[in-house]
Amino acid sequence: MEDFYLTSENPDLNIHTVTVQPTGQMQRILTFLCLCLCFLLDAIVWIRKKGLWSGLSFWQKNAVWGICLIGIASSVPLFTNYLLNGADLSFHLMRIEGLAAGLREGSFPVKLQPLWINDYRYPVSVLYGDLLLYPAALLRLIGFPLQTVYKCYVFLINMLTCVISYFCGKKISGSIPSALAISMMYTFAGYRITNVYLWAAAGAATSLALLPIVFLGLWMMLGNEKQKTGTGIRPELLLVIGYTGVLQSHTLGFEIAILFSVIFCMFYPRSFLRKLPALIGTAVVTILLNLGFLVPMLHYMLRQDLHVFHVTPENLQQTGLFVPQIFQMFTFYTQNKASGSLSPVSYGIGNEFLMGAGMAVSVVLILYLWMKTVRNDRLRRQFPEETGSSDRMAWLTMLCMIMTCYAFPWSALADLPFIGRVFSVFQFATRFTMPALVFGLMLAAFVLKFAKGIFGSAVWKCMLAGLCLIALAGGIYQLEMVIAQGNPIKVTCAAGLDTRTAVSSGEYVPEGTYSVLLNNPNPEAEDGVIVSNYQKTNGVITFWAENTLEKEGYIKVPFLAYKGYHAVDMETGRELYLGNGNQNVILIIVPSGYSGAVKVYFKEPMIWRVAEMISLITLIGIISGVWIFRKKAGLTIRNAFKNGR
Repeated sequence: MEDFYLTSENPDLNIHTVTVQPTGQMQRILTFLCLCLCFLLDAIVWIRKKGLWSGLSFWQKNAVWGICLIGIASSVPLFTNYLLNGADLSFHLMRIEGLAAGLREGSFPVKLQPLWINDYRYPVSVLYGDLLLYPAALLRLIGFPLQTVYKCYVFLINMLTCVISYFCGKKISGSIPSALAISMMYTFAGYRITNVYLWAAAGAATSLALLPIVFLGLWMMLGNEKQKTGTGIRPELLLVIGYTGVLQSHTLGFEIAILFSVIFCMFYPRSFLRKLPALIGTAVVTILLNLGFLVPMLHYMLRQDLHVFHVTPENLQQTGLFVPQIFQMFTFYTQNKASGSLSPVSYGIGNEFLMGAGMAVSVVLILYLWMKTVRNDRLRRQFPEETGSSDRMAWLTMLCMIMTCYAFPWSALADLPFIGRVFSVFQFATRFTMPALVFGLMLAAFVLKFAKGIFGSAVWKCMLAGLCLIALAGGIYQLEMVIAQGNPIKVTCAAGLDTRTAVSSGEYVPEGTYSVLLNNPNPEAEDGVIVSNYQKTNGVITFWAENTLEKEGYIKVPFLAYKGYHAVDMETGRELYLGNGNQNVILIIVPSGYSGAVKVYFKEPMIWRVAEMISLITLIGIISGVWIFRKKAGLTIRNAFKNGR
């Protein structure tokens, strides 16, 4: 074995014994990688046997290559042996580590994650959806280092972004080259790269990948009524998938999706009224599918006095962008700024990240306005249905871009009773760049479709080349800046993180709690109350307690006082009263003269379990419905061919 050394700057630290023993971690990793390799080889053999690849057209093969190359190129900063530190990196690393630790303890679904705040526990899974993090947590359980797991997650999000943006572009434009250009434009957007690497905002990056599904589904339902969907995916299913994915990955992203879904429907008043029953049904199914997350979240929001309810809302006016930033293509921040936060308007533009919609979306808008002014009559004759939708996409894109601007009257809106409260939850005006990119993506699909139909192949190819060049130039430069200016950090497990400060602003701790003060891993008892045989294993605390006082005594145990904790006498099952101690730590009230073994544990309320069962039944129903629909559709197509139609 190689020599190793332990060093510390703390003069009071004395190491007496070091034990090194095998963990089997590398064996598990190698076994998993071998299984993945076998699965990949089997998949290749199966594809060749079925002739799936050879059956693809020239452009379909290029689409597969293009999506893979875009995804890999957008993931270049991941191909190092370290992570690039960002404002939210510790938070999301702890989410993965806490989820894996919860699964290791036997909890499913995990609600109060272990390890956070020196294992005082944190309900991040109750209030911040983590369904899409479970694969990452499973990789962590296998033994992969934490930073490797996080990189795999980000890589998959980049690939998912490519695939979904390509799918949306293809669905609207009907052209594979156009869809590839749109995928490149969306994936290399400066705002998305800022979220992925500079802020390490994994939740926002995930919602950016999934938001196009939501608005594609709404467009298919409201703006594309006369076009038959055939055997393709139905808009209702797209909406359920999109809303569920965004809700389970980023709460603020979901609020943005809901807000702009309402605005989107207002742009289609007649279609909205006709499709209202279908929209209501879709909303009901989405709620039932996510009830297992929504019920615990609402339960804590209504019954827990959390810090998030006492945070002073951000001044959206001061976080808006200057006009040049909306169209900005390059940025020149320095290393000192690389893990910083958004500066107020008074600081100016210097040393800022890319937070606007960017040059590509701006060029798409200009091209659309050019088409409307020079070929509007032909546009309406040749594309009578699509023109109305494209107009709406242009207006929505411009609306979102204006809302990101500091000149937008945010201060006036903040004074309005209801509207001000609605918008204050978004924290920063730059959040509205998210829908601006999505609507810009959809507008780009219309623009490229119109260009090919009206101006011919040559103009269309020039537009494709121009959009690809703008996307690549800005994206690659931004990625190179990320690599050059980013602050490197290596984190293999939770031991490399401060679990107290990983809560960021501590939105989900009980109000009045200062997580940095929660250092004591042992119970604290009042004088006269004796605690012995204390153990804390897999989220359960057990100890022997004896109260020698002639009054009630108390024992503080290292758990934060969240709803769902119980303290019971292990022999009689009698429940002891729980209160809040200093720093909102659980306080067990011990009756006078009591002696016995006590167990403290967290148990999900029955209403949570019922909600989870309803979500599971809904999921099974959706899968069954899709399978039956696909089977019937396949039979219909076969019968049509059989009858010569």
